[in-house]
Amino acid sequence: MLRDSTIATSVLVALRVSAAALQARLPAPWEVTATASGPTRGANLNVVFHDLLLHQDGEGRPAAAATGRSVGLVTSARHPATGELCSFSFRTYVANRAALPGQYPMQRQ
Repeated sequence: MLRDSTIATSVLVALRVSAAALQARLPAPWEVTATASGPTRGANLNVVFHDLLLHQDGEGRPAAAATGRSVGLVTSARHPATGELCSFSFRTYVANRAALPGQYPMQRQ
């Protein structure tokens, strides 16, 4: 059963910025951490440029936001008590308002 189909391109730019500035974007008790290995080693901010070329529903029809561009800001974080690592997407800019909230809407707790 096909749910949807997406054709897109993405470019990731990894940066090292002030950890204090990023820390203000995270919920307690999460702590900003840098990428430990790989080509983005040492980076603590990822800027993701996303170009959605075609998004179709399960029937093959164009979705409400079938095309569009966005830029997302993502930081890596570590939970001090459990050591769990995760990524937090804290800001997304979109060219097409119909694309909001997107496939991965933010959830506040």
